[in-house]
Amino acid sequence: MASELKKPFPIGQIAWILVWGGALYATLQVHLLEGTHAICGPWGCGPPVSALVGYHGFWLLLVLPAALIVAKKLPLESAKRVGKVLALAGLAGVIVLVAVDAVKFLQHASPQYLLQRCFFRLATFVDFPLVPMALAGWLMRRWANSKEAAQDSTTAADPV
Repeated sequence: MASELKKPFPIGQIAWILVWGGALYATLQVHLLEGTHAICGPWGCGPPVSALVGYHGFWLLLVLPAALIVAKKLPLESAKRVGKVLALAGLAGVIVLVAVDAVKFLQHASPQYLLQRCFFRLATFVDFPLVPMALAGWLMRRWANSKEAAQDSTTAADPV
């Protein structure tokens, strides 16, 4: 054939992309809100809470929709496997991050504040989306499992 007609990009998808892009931009502007150094401890104070909310919101909005879109495009078994790998990698990253920081912290301070310091480190770590990655993997697995259960219930209800 000379040329194939391409389907036009659905207006709904364009609208969702625009809303998603606007939400990403908005989360990165949250740091402009009045913020104080509310996360403080014996080690000092961390960044403003508004900056942390902006960064963590950005990572969530970037990772979660992408994971759900990928889960819908993959076969169910592949989506479950990718979800498991993402969840385990994110969880392992969190454990390593907290463990390394705990060892460094215990060299200079008493263990009395160890738990607070671990949560502080996790809250202020915005360089890589470890928690959103683990959450995205968990959601991918849940979505694939629910789709599989729905398929099983329809095949069980329709005796052929």
